[in-house]
Parts: sequence; structure tokens; C-alpha cells
Amino acid sequence: MRRVLYADMFNVFKNKIFQGSIALTVLYPLMEALLFKLIYRFLDAELPGEDVITAYSSIASIVITATIIFLLVNDFSDGAIRNKIINGVKRNHIALSSILTGAIISGLMCMSTCISQTIVIRFLTTGFSSLNPRDVSLYYAAQFAVSIAVGVLMSSIVIVFGGTIIPYFLGLVIAFLFRVANLMVTDKLYPQDGHVMITGKRLLIYNIYDRFCPFSYFTGTLNHPLKDCFIGCGVLIAISILITLPVFKRKELK
Repeated sequence: MRRVLYADMFNVFKNKIFQGSIALTVLYPLMEALLFKLIYRFLDAELPGEDVITAYSSIASIVITATIIFLLVNDFSDGAIRNKIINGVKRNHIALSSILTGAIISGLMCMSTCISQTIVIRFLTTGFSSLNPRDVSLYYAAQFAVSIAVGVLMSSIVIVFGGTIIPYFLGLVIAFLFRVANLMVTDKLYPQDGHVMITGKRLLIYNIYDRFCPFSYFTGTLNHPLKDCFIGCGVLIAISILITLPVFKRKELK
């Protein structure tokens, strides 16, 4: 499987979609910081680092989803998967290699963002007013874990539905729906004015989602212990792999 993974990653690194996505993750914090800095200047105020550290999280799920889908789906359309099987590569190895590739892609995108944000915050903001270095480290660790988990999920969708238009539709719809869910849950659990108004089972469901759903950590805040984030990511990764391997083993390739 190692040689398959090396070959997959080699193809990814030279792909312009991957290169463009890395460029976006590097430049996005800078572009948003410059925009915020202009707005704050009109308001006669200084730009805090907190406004920059959350910049990428607002678009992360969409960017990761689009990047992985457009990178991996080509393996089905250009016959690469079929050629691997003809050459004797086991289906499980192909699937695991694709999943690891998706995880590495999303992890690298998160790392490039964190480095870019750190540099931007150092030179274009007044620094953090409410976060200490430990808080920032925990936040970055959560973003890294969540990025990998989402990358695994989207890779699994491509493996299961590759060869059809379903991955394009399903992946982006899932990312969009979770984005909407994040806004709704954040609004109900952390209202800007007043107290939490929901109770009972609805409150329980919202709290479970907020604590353990990896997508909920793309809201730009870390409201729960890091272990809750890791548990949610681990469960999502395990479910994705356990579903993908048996399905791909029986999948008919066109």
C-alpha cells in the first residue's frame, strides 16, 4: 500500500487544483486581515488577532470538500482505479490509500493556514487580547484534527460513489448543510443577547452536536475540551472507513 500512497501523493503534489488550494489557504488570512484592517481604520480602532485566527474556519469545510472531490474523482474518470486493480493492487489498499491521501491533503491545507495566520497576526494585528498561547495551540490542534476527519469523510464519499456525479453533489451539499447547522446551533447555544431559550431533548441534541460533531469546530471557537473534538473526529473517521472498505470491495468499476 505504501507504493500506492506514494504514487497518489506524487500526483496530488503536481496537480494544479492542490497547488491552488494551498495558495488559497495561505492567502485567505492575509486578504481577510487587510480587509478587516481597512474597516477598523475607518472605525478608528485596532485589528485584534482574534478576528484573523478564525478567518479560514468559516470556509474550511467547503474548501476541503471541493479540493478533495475534484482531486480524487479523476481517478475514477480516467481509469486509474481500474488500472491499479488490473496491476494486482488490492482494493482495500486502493481505498485506504485514497483515504490517507484525503487526510494528508486536508491536513496540509490546515497547516498552511495556521502558519499563514500566525504570520499575519504577528505583523498586521495588535495580537491577542483574550487568547493566550495555550488557547491558540488548542484551537490549531482542533482545526487540524477536524480537517483530517472531514478529509477522510469526503474521500470516502468519492470512493463509494466515484464514477458518477454523486460525489460533486453530495459532498458539497453535506458541507453546506453542516455550515447551516453550525450557524443555527451557535445562535441557539450562544445567543448574543439573553439566555439560552431551548430546553429538553432539543438542548441535549444541540449540545451533543456542538461537543462531538467535527463540523461544529469550524465555527471559529473552541467551546469544549480538546478530547471531545478528538472523540468526534475519531468516530467520524472510523465510521467512514468501516463503511467505505466493504462497499468499495464490491463496487463495480466502469
